[in-house]
Amino acid sequence: MTPTTDIPTIAVDFDDVVVNFNRAYINHHNDNYGDPQITFQDAVTFDMAKLYGITPNEVVKRVRRFCTNHHDDMTLRTGAREGLARLSDQFDLQIVTSRCESFRDITLAFMKENGVNKYFSHAHFTNGFGTVFPDRKKTKLEVCREIGAVALIEDSPGNAQLVADGGISVIVPECPWNTGQIEHELVHFVPDWETIPQTIEQMNPVT
Repeated sequence: MTPTTDIPTIAVDFDDVVVNFNRAYINHHNDNYGDPQITFQDAVTFDMAKLYGITPNEVVKRVRRFCTNHHDDMTLRTGAREGLARLSDQFDLQIVTSRCESFRDITLAFMKENGVNKYFSHAHFTNGFGTVFPDRKKTKLEVCREIGAVALIEDSPGNAQLVADGGISVIVPECPWNTGQIEHELVHFVPDWETIPQTIEQMNPVT
């Protein structure tokens, strides 16, 4: 796949970049599973199995149950709508998420209901989470290269490291699970969405 527009493409993760996944999921966990009780600041690892003391398979089951029944409990990250609007004036924005393709409809519906779908030209589901389509799994680096992305906005330290090692700039909104986890000249930490557009603009990315 080649870039679809004449303007630079920015890849944008979905969970904990556009929406507050972990904040909503932690509340869901505490209400439905309870042990251990978790706060947002406790989430110092991206490994949910380690954080909740359960198997990876159980993580997949619980997250799938949450997304199927409580997806609308999530809210947009503060400033995301305004930041996306500003970026979309200068860049082609494309969602690049680790979500499984089986979450496509519910994800796109959420984006439409919350008025952010208009800022994105495409949405790519890499099947990095779950095992429904293992033969269609891709890394975010692969997708970023396919779409010609000049930067990725991403909260996962592993994905950020991989993409930066591949020569693509990464903007990382600070979260408990990524703070201090990455040191790379192409990785730029930001405190919130208010600073993301100006950070990207100062980078002056080109295709």
